[in-house]
This record gives sequence, C-alpha cells and structure tokens, in this order.
Amino acid sequence: MKEQNFSLTDLEMAAAFISNLLNSGIPLDQALVEMSKLQKQHSQFWLDASVHCRTGNSLSSYLKEFWPNTVTGPVEIGEMTGQLPEIFRQIEETISLQLQIRKKLGKLKTPAGMIVAGIGVCVFFLIGVIPSLIKGLPKSDTGKSLIVQLSDAIQNVLHNHQLLLVGTIMAVAGGIYMLFKQPETRHAMLAKLDYVPGLGLAIRSLYYGLWARYMSLMTRCGISPIDAIQRSNNLLLPYMVPSVMAIAENAGRGLAEAVDQDRIEEDDPRQQLPVFIVNAFRLTDSTGDSDKHFQTASQPLVNIGMKVIERFIEVSNGAAIAIAAIFALTPMLMYFLQLADVVKIVGK
Repeated sequence: MKEQNFSLTDLEMAAAFISNLLNSGIPLDQALVEMSKLQKQHSQFWLDASVHCRTGNSLSSYLKEFWPNTVTGPVEIGEMTGQLPEIFRQIEETISLQLQIRKKLGKLKTPAGMIVAGIGVCVFFLIGVIPSLIKGLPKSDTGKSLIVQLSDAIQNVLHNHQLLLVGTIMAVAGGIYMLFKQPETRHAMLAKLDYVPGLGLAIRSLYYGLWARYMSLMTRCGISPIDAIQRSNNLLLPYMVPSVMAIAENAGRGLAEAVDQDRIEEDDPRQQLPVFIVNAFRLTDSTGDSDKHFQTASQPLVNIGMKVIERFIEVSNGAAIAIAAIFALTPMLMYFLQLADVVKIVGK
C-alpha cells in the first residue's frame, strides 16, 4: 500500500471520528471499516488498518508507520489501559489547539501581502495610467522626468522582453514556493522572528505552550516525562530543542535540579525556558502529577502568545497600510509634480 499523507486536519477529524465510534460501543475493527467511509480520501488506509487489527495486531503498531509518534505513543498506552476512546478525544483537542496556533501564525503574512498589493498598484499606475496622462502634457525642455523614465523602462520590458519577464516571474515564484514548502525554511524564518521585539516572546510562548500540551497528553497516558521529551521535542523549533533535551540529559538528580536556572550556566539553553515550563518540571518532581502541571503551564503560554501576536498584527497592519499607500500613490504624486513643472514653464 502506498504511504498515506495525513494533514493535521485529517488527523484531528480521524481522532474525533474514532473516539465517537468507540464510545458508541462499536468494536475497533468495525470502527476502522466505518472510518473508510468517513474519510474516503484515506479509505484503503483504514480498510488495511481493520485487516491488521483483525489478525491480532494492535492499531498503534499500524499507525506508527504513518502517524507522528506524539500521537501513536498515547494510542499505544490507550490500548494497554483500555482508554482508547478517551485518548483519541484528547488527541483531537490537542491537534485542534495546534491548528489554532498555526492559523494565528499564518496571519503574520497579512502585512507583507498588503505591501505587495501596494507595489502592484504602483506598477499598474506606471504601465496603465501614467503613460496616457503624460501624453497630454506639453513637451518639457528639462528632459524626461524620473516617472517618465520608470514608465518607459517598464513599457520596454513588457513589449520587448515578454518571454524573459514571464520566465523570470515563474522562476522566482516557483523558487519562493519550493523554498517555503520546506519545513527547514519555515523554521528558519520563525527563528529569525525571535529577534523581533515582542514577537519573539509570542513565538516561544506558542511553541512551548503547544509542546506542554503534548507533554500533558503523553504523561497522562503513563509515558515518563523523559520519554515524553524525547518523543515530542520535534514539535519545537530547532533552536528550542536543546533547551528541553538538556533537561532529559541532566535529569539524573531530579527534574527540579535539571531546571534550576540559578545553578546552570548563563549560556545554557535551559535559561531560555519560559517560567511556566520550569515550574511544571519543578512541581512534577515534587508531586509526580506531570499531566496536571503541564496542562496548567500550556494554557497561559498559549494565551500570552495569541495576545502578543494579535497586538503585533494590529500594529503591523497599520504600518503595512501606510507603506502600501506610499507605493500606490507615489506614481500619481510624481505625475502631479511634473504637471506643476509644466504649468510653470507654460506660464513663463
């Protein structure tokens, strides 16, 4: 069977469907057959999963080949404890939070889109409006103005180098698409945003908040905090991973000591951990109730990240509108300046 690609939305819906089917008392193998009808784009995947389970194998052993281990680990524990419906419900809620965070981060593209639109309007004026207006002006003894030179240059490219222009646009667009399609590129850009005042706090809060939610989910299923760290660290941006892996590597004397920021070096990556995460590890070490403490740490981190990004987007949108307006109005402003010069010359 060809490997199935499940998007986060697919995983969220699958978890919700399976949880509801199992809570209805439908046996697992039959529930998987029903899944082939509910997710028709993955129909064969679920039919194969049903056959796999009917032959005495666990569902988690099949899902491990296709789904991330942050999901299959809890499923495996859920099978052992008989709490599979509840585990899938929790998985659905956690992925839903992940989708909300992704949607919020996606709004950071809006200001850039406004600026690009402003540039587009500027180019439109230069090639579609300004040439017609300039034709009606008397000849100037001072030679061509900057706006006329820009308009002529763009007209020249459009009329005499069309294939080169189209090829360049397609190559640039294709290159940008392929570049941003790579997770490494997206991660690198988000890492750079960490240096933007205010926004860095939001990025760290959202990613650590989501990671804490998965930590809560896995430890609730009986997975140890150290094992959960190793399973879930890929949810963080690459530059954040050392901060949590250092906890796992130094947990021999206890989790509280591993996150004691007064004892570790200033350049240790654990110094970058949010205080909510540090507190969750400290309380886990003293109470053993890691599920509760990571759940408690997750929500305020996500709330902080969401609020900061909303504020940043509001300010950025205002700045982007101003920049886009400058781009859009500059050609007409330059035209009126030239018109004023022509009027002065005619008046003389």
